[in-house]
Amino acid sequence: MVVATAVFFHALCLGWTQAQAVRVGRVEWLEFNRLSDTWAARAPLILAGLVLSVLILAFRPFSFFENLTQLPSSWWLLVMGYLIGTWCFSEAQLSQQATGRFGLYAVSPLILDTLIASFLFSRIQLGGDAVISMTIGGMVGLTVLFSALLMTREMFITHAVGGKSSTKAVLQVASFGGPFALAALMGFASDWGDHFLLQYFHGAEQVGLFQAGYQTMAAAMALAAPVAVVFLPKLVDQSRHDPLAEADYVQRVIPVVATFWLLAIIPCIAVLPSLFSVVFGHKFQPAQPVLLALCISVPGAIFSYLYTVLFNIQGRSLRPAMIVAAMAMMNFTISFALIPDMGGLGAAAGTAISYFLMQLLYMADQHRYLSVPAYQICRIFLIGATFGAAQCYIGEELTSRLLLAVMFMAALILQTRRSGIADRDVVANLLPRRAGLIARAVGWMLSGKRVG
Repeated sequence: MVVATAVFFHALCLGWTQAQAVRVGRVEWLEFNRLSDTWAARAPLILAGLVLSVLILAFRPFSFFENLTQLPSSWWLLVMGYLIGTWCFSEAQLSQQATGRFGLYAVSPLILDTLIASFLFSRIQLGGDAVISMTIGGMVGLTVLFSALLMTREMFITHAVGGKSSTKAVLQVASFGGPFALAALMGFASDWGDHFLLQYFHGAEQVGLFQAGYQTMAAAMALAAPVAVVFLPKLVDQSRHDPLAEADYVQRVIPVVATFWLLAIIPCIAVLPSLFSVVFGHKFQPAQPVLLALCISVPGAIFSYLYTVLFNIQGRSLRPAMIVAAMAMMNFTISFALIPDMGGLGAAAGTAISYFLMQLLYMADQHRYLSVPAYQICRIFLIGATFGAAQCYIGEELTSRLLLAVMFMAALILQTRRSGIADRDVVANLLPRRAGLIARAVGWMLSGKRVG
């Protein structure tokens, strides 16, 4: 509850100010080797967001904090601390992304997780009756300390202090980021609305079963997130000199990246129920149908991330916000209709269908906006969606799932080679230079030509 509340306030009061930081900051970094003006344009909005968060949490009007979270009143300090830590960490990662330092971007979360895990291990080793507030306070304190130091280091490296701003620049940040606040609010409602409905109609056990499947699905989807991190600054660079860079990205890059993703994620989804049983144990076996239903939308996760990059480049923040709002409303409507009778499975159906809708709308909007034919990418999307539905239908038996995965991977490779969408130059650029024979073999499978 501490984390959920902090994430909510971050999205509503602070996160939206970061929406265009990478796009604008990347240009400033390339031209002037600094990020000071990008920071200066956001500083008044950040300060306002922090002050608003402190006031709401400190005074807690209508006792909303205690009623919704069921936490003691004094724990608002823990929420505020985690909020500050979350904000500092995200600011540091924005700087790393804008300057193209992806190695540090990837390592930073691992360092923080290691520190927290080490702290928890030490608490266990000490034994005795651990006070939960002290344990959570230690985790929050580590998050704040590490994140603040990391952000301070980034501000020094990127020369983030002393920039010039104007009312116009501040208003541009607000106008672009405002819709993201709406999208964050609707996304939060979509993510957590199912939990509240399950709690109301069926109780805590169904919430726990659904949460286990949902977190597994979210972790699988998050594997696609790095593509947005990497491609956003690259596409900013290309768009500055090539007006056709966005259309080329949609027509040549997205099909190849999506194919790579499906070839990697299909076998992972095939073995996921078996891994789920090992990790969560026998008590969570009733959550298997929920997991299978949620996995329907996992193959299409790559499309959300790949097309999100374009909305940022184009400065069109309202359209994705509207799509997320439509997704949230569909999720709530389906879940509200199905949860009373179907429980967690009804919530999973609402979640999967709503994610599927978002993926389709992202794809359709960009192809219409850029006037790029969509039939090639639709074939790839259809293969992934069909596999998602088929794996849910056949159930959790491992052998059948592996055979299904092999069939769909073969169909994907055959379709890619026949269509010729796997451009040899694009494949060569995407594959790691040191990947050796495996990378060249994958490139040959997709393009039918020698790669690298």
